[in-house]
Amino acid sequence: MLMERDSEQDNNIEKIEELREKMVATALVHGINHPKVLWYSQQIDEKHNDILKLKHQNI
Repeated sequence: MLMERDSEQDNNIEKIEELREKMVATALVHGINHPKVLWYSQQIDEKHNDILKLKHQNI
């Protein structure tokens, strides 16, 4: 069970990095206030929350 959480956490971290890169690239092309930039930011927040939930389960 612990290894599954570690794997899931690693996947979330990788996804956050991927989303961050896409968010930055989109902001450079369309501007920081573009709806797609906000969408990427929200997706990053969701993945971060998932990581926090997994850490809370480990306590």
